[in-house]
Parts: sequence; structure tokens; C-alpha cells
Amino acid sequence: MTTSEPIRARRGGFIPDVFIMAGRALRSVKREPETVMPALIIPAFFYAINIGALQDFVEQGGDIDFKAFQLPVAIVF
Repeated sequence: MTTSEPIRARRGGFIPDVFIMAGRALRSVKREPETVMPALIIPAFFYAINIGALQDFVEQGGDIDFKAFQLPVAIVF
């Protein structure tokens, strides 16, 4: 079988690729829930430990909201 035009892939972009990857990740959560729980529990554990151990010490030095500092750290972790 011969064709006059080669088969070409559909043009993509950043936004469609982000939606495709996000959909794939959400489908994998339903398929493998055991991989999601450690990714949620471990940062929450370290957030609680850091707040409990360091909050009083850090807030002695000035007007610093240590919980507000640690929350993005836990989200990135």
C-alpha cells in the first residue's frame, strides 16, 4: 500500500500536553492507590514534626510565622 502523503502526528502544545499528562496521572491513582498514600503521609508527617520541634525556637527570633513557611516546603516535598 502506497500513499501520496506521509502520516503525520497531530500538532501539540504545552497546554494540551499538560492536560494529557494530568489525566494520565489521575488515571494511575485509581489503578495504583498504594503509590499515593506514602506521597501524602510522609510530607504531612515531616510537617507536623518540624512544626512541633522548631516552631517555638524559630518564633523567638522575631515576627516569623513558621507554619506559613513550612507549608510550601511540605507541598513541594
